[in-house]
Amino acid sequence: MRNHLIILVTIAFLTPQISSAMLFGGSNYLSAKSLVSGEPSTQITYMGWIYGTTTTSAANVIISIAHGGGNNSYLRAQTLTSIRFVLTIGGALRTVNTTGGNYNTNKWNHLAGTWDGTKMTVYINGASTTSLTITGTLDAYASDYKIGALAPCNPTCPIFMSGHLADVRVYNRALSQNEIRNYYYLGSASRNGLVHHWPLWNNGMDLANPLSFATTTGSVLQNRLPPVGRYRR
Repeated sequence: MRNHLIILVTIAFLTPQISSAMLFGGSNYLSAKSLVSGEPSTQITYMGWIYGTTTTSAANVIISIAHGGGNNSYLRAQTLTSIRFVLTIGGALRTVNTTGGNYNTNKWNHLAGTWDGTKMTVYINGASTTSLTITGTLDAYASDYKIGALAPCNPTCPIFMSGHLADVRVYNRALSQNEIRNYYYLGSASRNGLVHHWPLWNNGMDLANPLSFATTTGSVLQNRLPPVGRYRR
């Protein structure tokens, strides 16, 4: 008779800690420098952790940037049932709105928007949702990035973030579904094509471009470094 050893493995899905992530109070944001060259043009990924504390429509903005003519590109939670990913391509706004998913307020969610040159896709907590077929080239940027607010801000932003944000990233390529899923479940984030990375626990430093910093507009609160987990880079 053989003895069998059974090993039970429990995987803890580590999410950011509320006391460690940057808090946006609904009237402030971070302004982060865009690059002189090297910004995404034919592919892109926006992604970040969001803990929205309000159900107000369109109040939960992760990242945005302005283009000419008042256009913009951004990723935000539009409502409880709709995540909006917008890119300005060929002078026109291209928009993907989800019609479902498991986004909730007062809970950590991971959102991502990708464009591979032919298709825009929104991901909620590691799962792909809605897509839009579109080709072209991203318009040139006309401002710095706004983290926690909707650009353009002339002089004030029309929409602000209410809640916490953490580990906001911009890539110059479209991350695959497997890469986004692995990041959500395992904390394994690729550095291939990483253009900007703001952990939002160390004064807005851009880890992908150490000489670039995000400046605070208003009283954004910030606390200690979160535990290692999904923040591996």
